[in-house]
Amino acid sequence: MNESPRRRLAAHCLSALLGLAAVPLMAQEDIRLPDIGSSAGAVLSRQDEQEYAKELMRQLRQYQLVVEDPLLVEYLDTLAYRLVEASDRPSTEFTFVLLNIPVVNAFATPGGVVAVHTGLILEARSESEVAAVIAHEIAHVTQ
Repeated sequence: MNESPRRRLAAHCLSALLGLAAVPLMAQEDIRLPDIGSSAGAVLSRQDEQEYAKELMRQLRQYQLVVEDPLLVEYLDTLAYRLVEASDRPSTEFTFVLLNIPVVNAFATPGGVVAVHTGLILEARSESEVAAVIAHEIAHVTQ
């Protein structure tokens, strides 16, 4: 049976989520770890991050996952950029994208792509819930 690329992508996303759910939660202890710096800068250059983001967006569009409705795009951008302005690094470049995936989720990637699934928008009880998730994803990029 041949599966569509969209179904395969959704299956991979679901597998990743289930894998993360299986990770046991560690007891919260006051653990003091030494500051060894961040390895993120050593792994990807800014140019590498931008190329990654560009390729990701190309693939998301190829799989027809990106919601292109101008009203929804404007809503997401308006909400998200209000949050960026209040962040520690308001000059950081972002690309906000709404994905037609009925799962309650969002993610951030190198290069400043923040993807919000339609399932989050549809299931959220308030705009504040959506904003909290987007703010969390923005923090992944700015920290």
